[in-house]
Amino acid sequence: MTNWIYSMKDVLSLLQHDGYIRENIPNSGEFRCSCPSCGGGKKIDRSFCVDLDTETYHCFKCELKGRFSQNLYAELHNMDKISAKKEIMSRLGIDTLTSFPKNKRYISEPATSIIDANADIASVETRDKVYKTVLTQLSLSDEHKKDLLKRGLTEKEISELGYKTFPGNDISSASNIINALSTQKLSPEGCAGFYKVNDLWACKIPKRDMIMVKYMSFDNKLTGFQMRCNDDDLKRYDKENHVFKGFYDDKYLWWSTKKKKYGSKSAGMIHYACDFEINTNGAWQPKVFEGKSGEKYMCITEGAMKGDIAHIISGKPFICIPGVSIHKDLEKDLPKLKKIDVTTFIICFDADQLMNINVLKQNKKLSEMLMAHGFKVKNGTLWNLTYKTILNNYKKFDLFYDFIFTSKTLKKAIEEKKLNDILDELISLGRLNIFFVHSDRFTKEDKERYSELLKLAKSKNMKSCKYVQYSIKYKGVDDFFAGTQRNVKYV
Repeated sequence: MTNWIYSMKDVLSLLQHDGYIRENIPNSGEFRCSCPSCGGGKKIDRSFCVDLDTETYHCFKCELKGRFSQNLYAELHNMDKISAKKEIMSRLGIDTLTSFPKNKRYISEPATSIIDANADIASVETRDKVYKTVLTQLSLSDEHKKDLLKRGLTEKEISELGYKTFPGNDISSASNIINALSTQKLSPEGCAGFYKVNDLWACKIPKRDMIMVKYMSFDNKLTGFQMRCNDDDLKRYDKENHVFKGFYDDKYLWWSTKKKKYGSKSAGMIHYACDFEINTNGAWQPKVFEGKSGEKYMCITEGAMKGDIAHIISGKPFICIPGVSIHKDLEKDLPKLKKIDVTTFIICFDADQLMNINVLKQNKKLSEMLMAHGFKVKNGTLWNLTYKTILNNYKKFDLFYDFIFTSKTLKKAIEEKKLNDILDELISLGRLNIFFVHSDRFTKEDKERYSELLKLAKSKNMKSCKYVQYSIKYKGVDDFFAGTQRNVKYV
């Protein structure tokens, strides 16, 4: 393995200095952080994943993906790769003539022996048996139960959903799981979360207490887990000086062992949060929902827990994908969904689809893919769309023609000189009504930036550009149903 003249960590440190990365950067391994391109949402929304060893990177919310640190730098700084390489080396104090000879730069690949020793993914039936055995050896912690109750669930519903806690750094739970599998003569080979140490099976132990979030297949089989950490557990403190140091970067992790000997990557990347019924062939299948118009539909949202909560409160069926850009596993299931008479999909992504151009583009791709297979598509993000005009009138945003800039996103677009390109993209997406929103105080700087936005929007003959008052009440479909049906506000 030959070392790079500069590493992915070196480049991420430069991006951190430029304001693209906020989180602390490890020396190696997989790193999750807010996306340097689309922002990724709030502080603890780690949508961007980068492997510091192989230098691969991708965002679950936007189209940013690729390999090699200089390519990431080039894309974010809007320059070609050669210029990016020179600028990186210059900023790192590396002599571009003598320190970086031609054809001498190699990527550090993952250990070949580990890749070769990875197990093939086990069948759905095997994973279902193994993972259900895992859950028998775990229980739900009081803290995690308290958090789920705050989100609007009852104790009975929490039990029905089958959430369990894998205690952080708990060897005894891992040992109990392996012993239970052995007693039942179940091999975890090919099941993500398991690997071998000295020819003995072991399972991945999280660093902190994590909720094991189930991913259920079309035929009601347990195919894998995501691990979710509570927000409070993600806070890092300097205990000696009693200082808050930010957040850990692993709120959601797949229970995966793809880099371990005889380990396996996660499979079954979509989750059915719905009631199941047995068909005429004696097999399980999702129970679809019939609307007043006679259309049989299922809803689509981001994240298994979000869909679980929305389904169990509303009774509506949800298909949950890990990110707005991950559609492949869903597309594989479309023929089966058509066989059970699904005619319509209602897309219920978070409210940020009105203010994140990357989410808009992925939403469009998803809709086009579904329509290409003969399905109708509707936008189900019906919550929290009301804004107040300067005349104190209340109106609603149009999900198909409007786009929102916040003070933060407009400032970033102007400072990075991307506003013109963003407006051109919005026009291509049919977003002709532009809004600049504020929740309370409209500052002098806000007015100056709005003037620049207004001038540019007029020059492009966009339909309208207004500033209004607006604040997010319900971020997602889970918050919406918990708030409107159970009067619960989850913070």
